[in-house]
Amino acid sequence: MNAQQRFRSEETGGPVSSIEVCIEDAVERAVERFLGPYLRRICEPEPAVYTVAQTAVVLQLSEDTVARLVRRGVLHRVPHVGGKVLIPRAAVDELVAGVPSTARDASFARTENVSPLRSASGP
Repeated sequence: MNAQQRFRSEETGGPVSSIEVCIEDAVERAVERFLGPYLRRICEPEPAVYTVAQTAVVLQLSEDTVARLVRRGVLHRVPHVGGKVLIPRAAVDELVAGVPSTARDASFARTENVSPLRSASGP
């Protein structure tokens, strides 16, 4: 008899049947299997920066569109050794909220009615 079974038998005043233990174990395994990935994600901290692929998932855009936004300066990029493009979470949050970022304030004043997904001179 394991510690959990002993505790239950002391708590209820009698022995716990093996079928109850089997059911509880099966339910515990099922909950872990179905909810485990979500619970782990809740416990993990949000990343400070995203890759282009992660940003594309967050914004529900293609990776090409995200790369274009980085090239146009709409999304900031963090300098990284090796040339990997990392985008700060704050830049993604600003884009979603519609807040102009400091690096593009001057151009934002000229193109405030233009979507950040389109260039001011483009179609």
